[in-house]
Amino acid sequence: MNTLLAATATVSFAAIVYLGVYVLFLCQSPKKNYFLLCLLAASVWILGHLLELLSNSADEAYTAIRLFYLGCSFAPVLSFLFVADYCDVKLSIPWVKVPLILASLACVVLQWGTKYHGLVYTRYWFDDQSIHYLGFQPGAVYYMLRSLALGLLAASFVIILRRMRGADGKHRTQLWLLLFCAAAPIIGEGFNYAQMLLRPDTVYIYIVPHLMALSSLLFYIAVMRYDMLDIVPKATMTAMSYAKEAYILLDEQGRYLYSNRAASVMFADIISLSRGAPIAYLADWPPSLHNLAAQEGQDVPFTLYQGDAARYYQASVNVASFNQGQVDAYVVLMHDVTESVSMFQQLEEAAYTDALTGLYNRRHFLEMARMYLDRATRSQLSSYVMMLDLDHFKLINDQYLHPGGDAVLRAVAGHMREAVRTYDVVARYGGEEFLLLLTEIEQEPVMRLAERLRVHIADTPILFDGYELRVTCSIGVALYKPDEGLDEAICQADKAMYRAKAEGRNRVCLYAST
Repeated sequence: MNTLLAATATVSFAAIVYLGVYVLFLCQSPKKNYFLLCLLAASVWILGHLLELLSNSADEAYTAIRLFYLGCSFAPVLSFLFVADYCDVKLSIPWVKVPLILASLACVVLQWGTKYHGLVYTRYWFDDQSIHYLGFQPGAVYYMLRSLALGLLAASFVIILRRMRGADGKHRTQLWLLLFCAAAPIIGEGFNYAQMLLRPDTVYIYIVPHLMALSSLLFYIAVMRYDMLDIVPKATMTAMSYAKEAYILLDEQGRYLYSNRAASVMFADIISLSRGAPIAYLADWPPSLHNLAAQEGQDVPFTLYQGDAARYYQASVNVASFNQGQVDAYVVLMHDVTESVSMFQQLEEAAYTDALTGLYNRRHFLEMARMYLDRATRSQLSSYVMMLDLDHFKLINDQYLHPGGDAVLRAVAGHMREAVRTYDVVARYGGEEFLLLLTEIEQEPVMRLAERLRVHIADTPILFDGYELRVTCSIGVALYKPDEGLDEAICQADKAMYRAKAEGRNRVCLYAST
């Protein structure tokens, strides 16, 4: 019998070690952490049992039992924590988790020092006639320690039963297997209690470590056949690989872990990024996303350039936390908002610009002009308003119809944009009239610019439908005076423009008060 039990314990130990290695290297679920610790405790538990079966003296048997208690004190606690985590039961760290770990440590300390205080074993001896060799007389806290382990296993059993009420399909099968895994040690402990209470003078067989082998087998089936630890991460990764949004998973230090197909379209170099490399190694990684902690829970806009074309994106940074108060990873979701930005820009452009010429419209000209004039006035620099009107434009519309007139207006608008400085304000004021604001400039260069523009318009033919159209313009220039205001300056430029027309058109006139 002793040889058979030793062989069973050896197989059990090997099975649990194999399952632990499998979970460690092949499972990607964060829920594996408690389970790996539980397997480690169970392996120590069974190893201590095996060494007891192979011992030859009381000291060897007692040393084995100390190792046995090191495992069996922690395995029920870790098993309970794993079940609670797997079933999404939130446990308080200071009020539940820490006290349970401390209770496990207390159990180990009490058992290891029992030869001095006798609380676990009042006495023990080597019994070569017994199956387990170490004979002992239970102390005051022996049953208390065993009851703690049994209570935790029973609590795990209840949690699984409650979770099964809302489960179906593969997840329900996983819970059934987990239920059997939790039930096996409970059955074994119950059997041992029954032997000790009903037949205290009879040598009993401690079967819990051997039932652990059955639990390991069931859990191996759950992992291999029903993806108990991997089903959610695998399904999530599969779903994210087909998502249109870019999905990038980074660790707490901003190092690359995983990305989907959309991310490789957005960042072509990400496929060559090795796992664990800083995401900042990507040449196009937005500077605004270098400090992920500062951007948590926010929408972060950024722009990427493909050649000369700009694409606009928005990123959201979220924390993945598997332990309360601890950042385990960052999930960065990015989506292309170029279409929305372009639509907004078009709407904004339609509100501010003239659809035909692309210049500012009158309303926006007045808004921009007042802002520029305020700055120029504070700097005590001169500003000028220039009104330009095309000569005999009605004849062009009559002869070439409105398409011909539109071609002329677009061409003149282009000439004006080329003639002025980048910070000058150019607008279509209405019909064939154009308005310019030139700030921080003196009279002489303003008149030179106006004359150069007039000559350029007159000398440059406009191609339309096989014809070369020629047009001239009359330009009026007026000095802006802060005490009179912008409207008065526009009125004066308009008067100067009409004087240019009265004097024969195709000329520049400066407003002069009489």
